Amino acid sequence: MFRGLASWTSHPGNHQAGTMATRQAASELISIDPANGAEIARVRITSAQELDAVVARAWNAFRHSGWKSLLPHQRALVLHAIADGLAAEKQALARLRCCSTPASR
Repeated sequence: MFRGLASWTSHPGNHQAGTMATRQAASELISIDPANGAEIARVRITSAQELDAVVARAWNAFRHSGWKSLLPHQRALVLHAIADGLAAEKQALARLRCCSTPASR
């Protein structure tokens, strides 16, 4: 597993509207490195019913989060924090991306 990605690839469920939804079924999609056949990650498959619930919770979070009432500079602070988090994981993200594209190695 890549450093920094363990929590992304081995979590017990899906992150949905600010909470972690635990696995309700054993259905998983296994991501395989096409270059060597090694397992990269396992991703939980979400059912149609779960997806409907996720969309409803996300829509509710969007409407009631207060995001619309934030001033532009306040939104910028949030977006910069997200960018900083992604930048902190850029090496691990690049390695993960390369695993799905053997020609780019």
